Amino acid sequence: MDVTCFRQASPARQLMNLVDIPVLMITSESGYHTLYDDCTASYLEQAGLAVTHIYLADVGIRGNGHMMFMEANRMHIAENVVQKWLMSVFRYCLPKRANTEPVR
Repeated sequence: MDVTCFRQASPARQLMNLVDIPVLMITSESGYHTLYDDCTASYLEQAGLAVTHIYLADVGIRGNGHMMFMEANRMHIAENVVQKWLMSVFRYCLPKRANTEPVR
């Protein structure tokens, strides 16, 4: 299916209240957003946001739909995609702790 991505006219308006907040977009293999999530990420980047866009299939997680947080492998996604991203983005913001095991 062909999707048209909309972009702002130049100079693009910036989302000033969000520019300092990292954004993670996760796209599943069969969610209905799959067709246009690239457009959404591109639009947000044009508006000044730092967007990390991860396709679950690219990290070996196949078959999920849009409601991946309700599916059987939700903890695998949370631990191996979301938590990994959070730790890479916010590792310098976390207080040092003796126990570095993930909180469950």
